[in-house]
Amino acid sequence: MADTILVFAVVSAIVFLGFLGELFFRRTGVPSFLFLILIGVVLGPGFHIFSGTELSPVLGLFAELTLVMILFYSGLQLKLKSLAQGGGRAVALVFFYFTLAMVGITAFGYYVMGWDLVEAMIFGSIIAGQTSTPVVAPLARSLKLPADTVALVTIESVLNSIVGIITFLVLVQLYSSPVVSFAMSLTKVAATFSIGVVPAVALSFVWLFVLERVKDQRYTYVLMLGMILATYAGTEALGGSGELGVFIFGLIFGNYKVLNLLRSKQVDIDPLMSKVSGIQEEISFLLNTLFFVFLGLTFDIGLRSVYMGVTVGVLLTAGLLGARGVSVVAATAGAEASKNRAAVILLSAQGVTQATLAILALSYGLPLGSTFLGLVSYVIIFTNVVTVIGAAWIRHRASFGFRDFMSSLQAEPPGPTG
Repeated sequence: MADTILVFAVVSAIVFLGFLGELFFRRTGVPSFLFLILIGVVLGPGFHIFSGTELSPVLGLFAELTLVMILFYSGLQLKLKSLAQGGGRAVALVFFYFTLAMVGITAFGYYVMGWDLVEAMIFGSIIAGQTSTPVVAPLARSLKLPADTVALVTIESVLNSIVGIITFLVLVQLYSSPVVSFAMSLTKVAATFSIGVVPAVALSFVWLFVLERVKDQRYTYVLMLGMILATYAGTEALGGSGELGVFIFGLIFGNYKVLNLLRSKQVDIDPLMSKVSGIQEEISFLLNTLFFVFLGLTFDIGLRSVYMGVTVGVLLTAGLLGARGVSVVAATAGAEASKNRAAVILLSAQGVTQATLAILALSYGLPLGSTFLGLVSYVIIFTNVVTVIGAAWIRHRASFGFRDFMSSLQAEPPGPTG
C-alpha cells in the first residue's frame, strides 16, 4: 500500500508540475520539457526513488503508444489546403535542413564516434532536421512574428517530425533485416511500407464512414482511440507499417472535406473534429509530461557520462544550427519570411518525438540504444536552451526597436502646421 501511495502521489505531483510548467512556458517561453527532465533526474539517479532500469520494459510500450499518437495528431494537423497554398517554402526548408543535418550527423557518427554506418544513420534520423511543434508554434505566435513566418515554422515542424519518424522506422527495419543482400533488404522494407498504404487507406475510409454516422453520440473519442489502435494492429497484421497506417488515418480524417469533392453528399463532422482535437491535446499533454519525466529517470549522472554528453551535445547542437542557418537562407530566398530568418533559425527546439524515437531505439535492442538516448537528451536540452535565449533576444530586439523609434519621434521638433 505504501508503494501505491508513493506512486500515486508522485504521478499527481508530476501532473501538477507539468501543468504549471505549461503555464510558465506560455508566459516566459521556457519549455516545460527542461523542468520535467530535471524532475526525472531527481527522482531517478538523484535520490533513487524510481529506477529507470526497472521501467525500461514499460518505457518501450509507452514510447510506441506515444509515437502512434504523435503520428495521428501530425496527420490531423497537416492540412493539404495549407500545403497547396503556401507550404512550398516549408517543404523546401524540411528538405534542406533534414538532408544537410542527416549527412553531417551520419558522417560525425561514422568517422568521429566510430559507429556502424546504418547505426549512424539511425541516430541521424532521430535528431536531423527536427523541431518540436508544441514549442516552436506557440512561441512563434507569442513573439508576434508575421503570419507567413508562423505558418512556415508550424508546417515545417509537423512535416519534419513525419519525415524523421518514417526515416527512422525504415532504417531500423533495414538494420534488423535478416536478409544479407542490401538490395533485398531495401526491397523488403519498401514492400512493408507500400503494402501498408492500401489497408490503411481502406480502414481510414471505413472509420470516416462510421464517424459520420455516430458524430452526435457520446464517447466518440474513445471510439476514435479504438480506431487508431485497430488501424495500427490491422495494418501490422497485413504486413504493412502500423505507424504509417495511423498517420494516413489522421491525414484523411483531418482533411475529410477534400473527399466532398468526390461525392455528391457532403460530409460535415466539424463539431467532432473540434472535440477530437481538444481531447487529443489533453492526452498529448499527459503523455508528454510523463514521458519527459521517464526520460530523466534514464539519465546517467556519472562524471564521465556527463562530460561526454555535454561535449557531443554541444557539437551536435552547433552543427544543427549551422545546417538550419544554411537551410533557412536557401528556403526563404526572395520570400517575405526572409526578414525573420534569425527567428526561424533560432526556433530550433526539439522535443517529445526525438525522445520517443531514442527510447524506441533502446527498446528495439540496438547495441547503441543507451548511447543514443543519452545524447538525444542533451540535444533536446541544448536546442531548447538555444530557443529560449533566441526568443528572449528577439523580444528584446523588438522592444528596443520600439523604444528607439518612440525616442526619435520625441526628439524631432514639431513640424509646421497649417
